Order: sequence, then structure tokens, then C-alpha cells
Amino acid sequence: MKWSKTVNSAAQLAIAGGVQASTLATGLAASQAIQDRMSLANRALQREDAVWVQALYGNQRARDFSAGNMDYGYDSNYYGLMLGADATLESDSGKWRTGAALHAGHGNTDSRGDFNSTHNDVDFWGISLYQSWGNGRVNVTGDIGYNASSNDIEQKIPGWMNAGNTLKGSPDSQLITAGITGEYLISTQAIDILPHAGVRYNQLKTKGFTTKNTHREAVFTTQEETLDIWQFPVGVKLNKTFDLDAGWGLSTQADFAVINNTGDTQSATKVSAVGINASDGISANFIDKTTFAGQIGVKLQKGDMRWGLGYSVNTSSHNTDQMINATWQLSF
Repeated sequence: MKWSKTVNSAAQLAIAGGVQASTLATGLAASQAIQDRMSLANRALQREDAVWVQALYGNQRARDFSAGNMDYGYDSNYYGLMLGADATLESDSGKWRTGAALHAGHGNTDSRGDFNSTHNDVDFWGISLYQSWGNGRVNVTGDIGYNASSNDIEQKIPGWMNAGNTLKGSPDSQLITAGITGEYLISTQAIDILPHAGVRYNQLKTKGFTTKNTHREAVFTTQEETLDIWQFPVGVKLNKTFDLDAGWGLSTQADFAVINNTGDTQSATKVSAVGINASDGISANFIDKTTFAGQIGVKLQKGDMRWGLGYSVNTSSHNTDQMINATWQLSF
């Protein structure tokens, strides 16, 4: 039993270190920030051209995912910074807003469950391009983004293996994501209601890497893996904007959505032991089929400056992802 646990833990080093999950989470955090920024809910406080900065913090907690004949989970934290700029063009067909943003950050993941204790230090960065079109009560936003992660994973192993006390691997991973969201404004005296729906495609790639022991001897070789994930969010956003004294404006928002995840929601790792001319495939779940998402936020504006603070949570059968963001914007 001990031998089986150690071999399976080592063979699934990337899964144990949360590589796929953290790469997806950090990339989608940037996309979510853009979709929120371009929403019709911000129309009362939105100026024509602007530069903006957003600080991101995220915490993930997963439990009881299956990986082969083992159950696993992880605790993950990440923080980062986004810097963006966008400009508006008025036309007969409506208002077009075009922008670009960069993001970068750091995170760490600790395994839970049946795997041997595993720790992953992650550095990530990325770029996003986005475009929105609005005409009256209708708004459509599209974005495409790239997120790259560098992972340094260390896994503890028992001394009876005579291979030192740790295994190490440094897989690189990347996410290419593209999404489009449409929303419709329903104005009432009490509150604005914005039903929205969208579709997002994610290509998640984990590069091949070699797992080595303390003596820097190769133990396993893991092949490159590419996953294609589709997401279909449907929800409703609530917004109320207030005109305050001395030229201040205040906007409060809440969002509730259901996200259907399809495609490659399982990782299919192909691993070969060094010295053996054969490979074995191991499947592991890392994303649930259905996710429930909630978000609350407040934005405050005076003159050409705007400040914002938001909290969001995505929860599913095996995973809870919480995010906090703070935003500053300067308009021209």
C-alpha cells in the first residue's frame, strides 16, 4: 500500500501540485476582471478613455477529486496585478470600446488527500485583448487572453525508497482563453437588472517534464498534455447607482450565475518510468461539470478617478474558489 501511494503520487506530480487548476484559475481571473469592467452595470461611471490598475487575490480549496484509485485535493493562494488601458469610439452602430491588459503574479499550492505531501510555487503572467459593443440596452463583450505559469513542485517521499526525501519537477503550463458575453439592461425605479449569457473556450496545456529525486536522478517522464474546456455561463447582474454630494458617484453591484463546464474536465496524464520503454495513462478530475458563481462589489467615482472593491466566489461539488479585487481607474 505504501509503495502504491508513493508511486502514484510521484506519477501525478503535476496534478498533486495543482498545475492545471491554478493555471486555469489565474487566467480566468484576468478574463473575469475584464468582463466585469466592460459590463453595462458600469455605464453611469464609465468615461470615454481610461487607464486602470487592478489588484487580485484568490484562494482555492478542493477536496475529494478522484485521481486514478486515489482521492486528492489542494489549498491554493495566488495574488497578482493587472494593468490595462482602453479607448472608446462612437459610431452609427453604437459605442465600441477597445482595450488591452497585462497581468502578473505569484501563488502557491499545497496538496491534500491521498497524495504524498506536495508543494508548488507558481509564477504567472499574461496578456488580454478585449472589445465591447453597446447600443442602448444591449452590450456584447469579447476577450482573448494568454496566461503562462512556471511551476516548481516538491513532493516528500519516505526514506525507505533510498532516493532522498523529495521529488522535484518544474512543468510549464499555459492557458489560451477566448470568450464572449451578451447582456441586456432592464431598468426599474428600484434597481437595474441585467440578464447575461456567454460562451468561453479554454485551451489548457501542460508541457512535458522530468521528475527527479534528491540525487537529481530522473525517475519519471511526463508527456505534454492539452485539454480543451468549454464554459457556458448564464446569470443575472443587479446594479444601483447613486449620485452623492460634492460630485461623488456610487455604484453597488451583485451577480449570480451558473456555469456549465464541458469538454476535457479530466486530466489524462501519460507517464513513463525512466529505463522502461512504455507509458501509462492516469486520469484525474480537476474541474466539476457545474459551477455556481456569485459576486458583490462597490465602485466610487469623483471627477476622473474611480475606485472599486469586489468579492466573488465560485463553488461546485469539490471546489471553492474565492477572489478579492481592488481597482483604480484614471479617465481622460
